[in-house]
Amino acid sequence: MSDQIINNSPEKKSPTPDFSQKKRFQDKDQRRASLRARKDSSKRRGGKNFKRKDENPEMDSKVIEVRRVTRVVKGGKRMRFSALVVVGDKKGKVGIGLKKGLDYQDAVNKATRSAKNNILNIN
Repeated sequence: MSDQIINNSPEKKSPTPDFSQKKRFQDKDQRRASLRARKDSSKRRGGKNFKRKDENPEMDSKVIEVRRVTRVVKGGKRMRFSALVVVGDKKGKVGIGLKKGLDYQDAVNKATRSAKNNILNIN
């Protein structure tokens, strides 16, 4: 009896949860509902092969102005480009976008995207 040590105290669990195990569902219906909700979600988009739909292919865009903007920092000067782009369908819808980017094309693309998101109706 002296060789055996009797431990009656319950084992204490560590304060940090164990994330190594995946979440288990109670039954197959819960799992199916979860997968269906995830698949039907309209907000999910992405992936490297995702192509954004061009909402208004008949919109014409015009680059009004591109400026070279410099900022003086400790190591020298940092250059960026600021672009002003106007998009419209020549039927009363106009959008204006003004954005900055590290190079010319980046600034124009950002401004075009912003202009398409900020479209106003003009009578």
